[in-house]
Formats: sequence, C-alpha cells, structure tokens
Amino acid sequence: MTLAPAEAERLLRSRYGEPAKAPTDYVIGFRNPIGRVLAIHRINKTTCVWFQPPAPPPLAGVALLAAPKNGNSNINGPLAPLKRPDTQRAEIDSPTALQRFLDAEISQKGCTSG
Repeated sequence: MTLAPAEAERLLRSRYGEPAKAPTDYVIGFRNPIGRVLAIHRINKTTCVWFQPPAPPPLAGVALLAAPKNGNSNINGPLAPLKRPDTQRAEIDSPTALQRFLDAEISQKGCTSG
C-alpha cells in the first residue's frame, strides 16, 4: 500500500491545523505539540516525512530512509531545523502508519530546538 502525499497532507492538517509556514508547490510542514517540525514533499508518488530526531522505534508501515535528502530550498523559515545534518526521513505507507508515526514522534524525547 502507498500513502499519497495529498492524503498525508489532509491527515496532517486535520491533526495539526495550519501549516508552520505557507505551503509551497513542493513542501508543506507542520509543528507538532512538543515543538518539533516535520514536512512532506507534496509532489512525490509516496509520502516521505522529514523529521527532527530522535527516530521512533520500529513501526509497521514506516521505513527509515538512509539519507534525508533535505537540501530542498523550500525547507526554510520555521522549517529550517529540518536542514540540520541530523534530520531524518521516513517513508510512510498508509494512513494508519502515519498516525502511529505521529503518535510515536510526540512521545519521543529529544531535540526540539531550531
């Protein structure tokens, strides 16, 4: 199963409300309740989430990617913490996996500074 970025965006908007900054054609990002930012590339075929460490524990439907590929020029302003070298990226394969990922992310303790 593949989670389309448009569906992931709807779920993220439902959970977090307005984006952390005005979305671009390529990137939309949000701030979670503990202050971390995360973003997705809106035109990919699959949903890949850039996020601040630490990584969540292993979760069904969530594959951590080896390289963050966070050089996108649209990762700026409030999303600038995602430009750091310790940024991580995960591919999410379903709405349920995204919910599990988001739940795990807010339960993790780690870097929240930008």
